[in-house]
Amino acid sequence: MPSGVRDIQLLELKDTISQLNNTISTQNELIRSLQKMLQERDAKDSEKDQLIANLQAQLDYLKTRFFGSTSEIRHEQLPGQLDLFHLQTEDEPEPVPLEVEYIEVKAHKKARKSKAAYDEVFADLPTDNVYVDTLTEEQKTCDVCGTMMVPIGHELIRTELRYTEPKLERIDYYATTYECPQCKETEDPRFIKDEGTPALIPGSYASSGLAAHVMYYKYVMSMPLYRQEQQSAGGTALLLLGSHTTLLAAGNTQRPRKGLYTSGSPGIPIL
Repeated sequence: MPSGVRDIQLLELKDTISQLNNTISTQNELIRSLQKMLQERDAKDSEKDQLIANLQAQLDYLKTRFFGSTSEIRHEQLPGQLDLFHLQTEDEPEPVPLEVEYIEVKAHKKARKSKAAYDEVFADLPTDNVYVDTLTEEQKTCDVCGTMMVPIGHELIRTELRYTEPKLERIDYYATTYECPQCKETEDPRFIKDEGTPALIPGSYASSGLAAHVMYYKYVMSMPLYRQEQQSAGGTALLLLGSHTTLLAAGNTQRPRKGLYTSGSPGIPIL
């Protein structure tokens, strides 16, 4: 029995030792992991400290730059920078003067553009020649022999531009009817009517020039129709009311109807 009890105690002691060894190994691994975590945290702390130091240095520099005293005098000398106010000492060699090379540049004159002549500027305009005839019969008489002088040539004395304002003219077209003189006395006389070129807009008095004038000022010059109505004045006024056209005669007290209509479509305005 005593030997059996010892064996049991030895086995228990061995189990306890093995458990303690396992616990020690586990604790050692835990210690190593904790040490590794501490080292990583120390590295991060050092990086943070370096970043804080850099930011603090920048903050100090900006404070000095914006809020500190300023001066144009630099107390520290930058490496490789020469001092403008440095006095030459006896040990320093004399500076070698540089030879300046001068380059001669030839002067040039800009040719002035010639002024355009009247013939070039007004080449597309229609030209009307006016021959001056203001001398009296007495002035045209020769003061030596009393003979009437005759013209022998012309000389251009001046050029002017004449502006003619737009004006309205009434033009009535009459159709010509022809008959056959041989068939005149028969039961079937023959007639033919020359109605000429058809109107630009059937049933309207608007000519091609008038329509072009209205469309030019409306769509090219951007002048509304009521502005054209205001500018139209005189004995006969052309009023442009929206898409309608009304012709008012001078002295007419009754307002004419607005718009002209075709005979086939009484509800459609022509212009």
